[in-house]
Amino acid sequence: MAQEGKTEKATPRRRQEQRKEGRVAKSQDVALVGSLFVVFVSIRFFVPYAISFVRDYYSHIVANLSSLSDAGLFGQRDFLFKALFCFFVSAMPIVFIAALGGVLWSGVQTRFLFSWKAVSFKFSNLNPLNGFKNMFSLKSFVKLLFTCVKMLIVGFLLYKDYLKSAQSFVKLIDVDLLSGAQFLGKEIVRIVFNLCMALSGIALIDYLYTWWTFEKSIMMTKQEIKDEYKQLEGNPQIKGQIRRRQRQIAQARMMQMVPKADVVIRNPTHCAVALKYEQGKDAAPKVIAKGQDVMALKIIAIAEENKVLVTENRELAWFLYRKVKIDKAIPAAAYKIVAEIFVWVYTMKERRLQPDQYV
Repeated sequence: MAQEGKTEKATPRRRQEQRKEGRVAKSQDVALVGSLFVVFVSIRFFVPYAISFVRDYYSHIVANLSSLSDAGLFGQRDFLFKALFCFFVSAMPIVFIAALGGVLWSGVQTRFLFSWKAVSFKFSNLNPLNGFKNMFSLKSFVKLLFTCVKMLIVGFLLYKDYLKSAQSFVKLIDVDLLSGAQFLGKEIVRIVFNLCMALSGIALIDYLYTWWTFEKSIMMTKQEIKDEYKQLEGNPQIKGQIRRRQRQIAQARMMQMVPKADVVIRNPTHCAVALKYEQGKDAAPKVIAKGQDVMALKIIAIAEENKVLVTENRELAWFLYRKVKIDKAIPAAAYKIVAEIFVWVYTMKERRLQPDQYV
């Protein structure tokens, strides 16, 4: 169950951390039922081969049974090894496929996760108090309930199949060994299939419950989400300080460009824009500095100290301040009026006159 205060869904980073520790939603019942289905399919393919192999081998043994008593100890031991080999050859394919099926079904649920942390030794696992808590937890109770339900279902199905096949079992007395084995094989396959179908529903419920409890266990508080955000994105206060520092550096660099401007256009003290144009290099004049209020006054003061021409044009100053970024050329809509200002600038530079002479 979710702990008090943990009301938010787990973030992707929290899920990744849990996955590294080997904690994922996984149902053992799904792996069990999946293995049973795999065994069911493999039996259909391998049992005829196994029966034929065992039959041929024991026919050979029966044919040579008279010579077995004279074989001595080593001969009898060789006979035992061959019998065990016959068993392994006939049974191991099914056992191997069943084990592989369990691994695959578990891997499908966990996306083939393997974590060393999950299998590493922990002293906390030796704490008996933790064992008692887990034993009497809600999760353990639900698991016990599911186990009892599964046992009841398995017992009911086995009893039902027994009643259905009881009369057929009596007839096995009058049939040969091969026919009897084939009949038993079909009955086993039918029983396993019925069990798989019945247990599939329980496995689905168990997986949904496991997923629900896992999601509840990894829920986070709002403070945990905030702390995680700070770790990923950085502390907002520190980021604010960094942004302020960056603005200060950018403003200082911009102020260093003001003495290189050709003209500063102001309105009259609310904003100021510094323009520069290099013939043969720039397609149009560029904004190399701009500011508002206090920053505008600084730009004007630096321009006057360095004898940069300053002119007043309210509409143009606001237009360039709002529309043009630093180191960007002016838009075509301002070409005409800016060209007139640069004609004045060049005229003033040639005559070496002060800005206040501009009419």
